[in-house]
Amino acid sequence: MTSINPIFEPFIEAHRYKVAKGGRGSGKSWAIARLLVEAARRQPVRILCARELQNSISDSVIRLLEDTIEREGYSAEFEIQRSMIRHLGTNAEFMFYGIKNNPTKIKSLEGIDICWVEEAEAVTKESWDILIPTIRKPFSEIWVSFNPKNILDDTYQRFVVNPPDDICLLTVNYTDNPHFPEVLRLEMEECKRRNPTLYRHIWLGEPVSASDMAIIKREWLEAATDAHKKLGWKAKGAVVSAHDPSDTGPDAKGYASRHGSVVKLMITFKPTRNIDLIEAVGNHPDIIVGSNNGDGYDYKPECRYFEVNVHGQFGGIVYYQEIQPLTFDCHAMYLPEIRGFSKEIGLAFWRYILTNTTVQCVTSFAARKFRHGQIYCAMIGLKRVGTIKKYFKGVDDVTFYSATREELIDFLNHGR
Repeated sequence: MTSINPIFEPFIEAHRYKVAKGGRGSGKSWAIARLLVEAARRQPVRILCARELQNSISDSVIRLLEDTIEREGYSAEFEIQRSMIRHLGTNAEFMFYGIKNNPTKIKSLEGIDICWVEEAEAVTKESWDILIPTIRKPFSEIWVSFNPKNILDDTYQRFVVNPPDDICLLTVNYTDNPHFPEVLRLEMEECKRRNPTLYRHIWLGEPVSASDMAIIKREWLEAATDAHKKLGWKAKGAVVSAHDPSDTGPDAKGYASRHGSVVKLMITFKPTRNIDLIEAVGNHPDIIVGSNNGDGYDYKPECRYFEVNVHGQFGGIVYYQEIQPLTFDCHAMYLPEIRGFSKEIGLAFWRYILTNTTVQCVTSFAARKFRHGQIYCAMIGLKRVGTIKKYFKGVDDVTFYSATREELIDFLNHGR
């Protein structure tokens, strides 16, 4: 009897998802087959062995399970048929289906305790959406093994980039396989010598976005990093900056700035409070650029720009510009919904402005078509001073708002 690779010991514990990813020669399939055979010897489990496509039973892992049973000396315990394996003592059974080939059959399956999806890099979003709801028995588990291909593949995105709750995720490579055969070691060494990038993809399981098959190769990025310093020349040309808000999603916000052909700054951040984000963006000396966020505004290098996040949700985009000494033009560039957030946006924004500037007056305006902008101006303490007809692009009326420093302080103190 062979021992189970210790790296797979976490798979013995209960988890909804058990995922093993990595490169060639890691022994993932062997280890999982061994664990499932042992489970079948002990409990009356129904095990579905699935893959994206299975044109015949020979495409499945049935031969791998047969070999495992024979190698461990369990042949007398199991009944092995053409398309099914059953343990004679526990009545546990293995069944084998392709998800794309048999969507109706997959949906009709009942009482599955464990589903093992092999070569899962090929499984599409549509197939996952069929399979996962099918495995609905209490305490059922979904086991996944795959060699990553493309970082955009649904399997990689689903289990690695945005993993679900209650997941055991293992990265397993040939370096973790105590039984890594010599013939594969020689093949691996040759690949590593000839093409390090391909080696990382095939043998270390790096997804294709970082491999030789990517449009932008890792070596190019490494060569380009600080290339202007290596070559002894200074960056010239326009300074262009961009900011990517995450809206209501959990992903990070991003900011990048380049000078000519040189990227000077790239940052990401995940603020948990409104004021955290204002400080992170507003206090950074290189972030002095307005952003259009898709609404048709031009970049304004003379502006300071903020994304405001309230209660963990995207609240709005604000920028201000000093239009004359001590007088600032303030805008809410994008507010998909007010949802009661505007008051907190205003409070945090004014705290920053009053603390970091000597502003004496703030003005703002909102076109009639941007109703949220008008509501925003009113709710952050600005007072309506008048309307100019067809001021916005010659077609829409614009209402102007303003407030003095004293009025802002009063608004801040009273929260109204």
